[in-house]
Amino acid sequence: MKECIAIVVPAYNPAPKWETILHIRFEELCQSMPDIEFSLYLVNDGSTKNISEQQIDYLRSSLSSFHYKSISTNHGKGYALREVVQMVTEPYVVYTDIDMPFKLTSMQELISQLPNFDLVFGIKEADYYQQLPIQRRFVSKSLQFFIKILFPSLPTSDTQCGLKGMNEKAKEIFLSTKINRYLFDLEFILFCSKNHFKIKPIHVSLREGIVFGNMSSKILWNEFKNLFKILKDK
Repeated sequence: MKECIAIVVPAYNPAPKWETILHIRFEELCQSMPDIEFSLYLVNDGSTKNISEQQIDYLRSSLSSFHYKSISTNHGKGYALREVVQMVTEPYVVYTDIDMPFKLTSMQELISQLPNFDLVFGIKEADYYQQLPIQRRFVSKSLQFFIKILFPSLPTSDTQCGLKGMNEKAKEIFLSTKINRYLFDLEFILFCSKNHFKIKPIHVSLREGIVFGNMSSKILWNEFKNLFKILKDK
């Protein structure tokens, strides 16, 4: 019997032709690991543009196992992922971004580790930061500095990489997280670490040509407050 794994991706005002890129990269993953049965779960986090019924119908007709949930109001990536992860029936969940930006080899390595650990998550190679805008690179490095100081028991200070996989045990912890936006990843890893789960960080690399935008000052301020909320609750 094939192992079953859900690939979960959130969408918020995605780039044009996102559905074609997602289809191609998801099929590439499926074909590269034929002994696994993959399902794709897409959640629309209150997008105001670039997601249409035609695009969703294209994915429904192109993929043998596709699930879609639309949220009317944008609440953030953490909130959106929880909304769809609770729908998943497969024993393993992998979440990433809508353009599946990590190299196929990184996806394969993470997936291959799932039977052995409760949580497997990516940590970024050095060249990852060269593909970030200067502002976002500064935010990422600064956050890692604070995490290292404030949460010294964590296995890594690089908690925010957008590629993570979990079993059903870790899924319960994921669904108990409260942070709705950027720092839900930190909260998730911290909860798993506190509960002495088997955790495996692995180095991952981005595909060529992946572009990231800057983060707004409003998001940065809110996440600064969330960082101390997590610290208070740890």
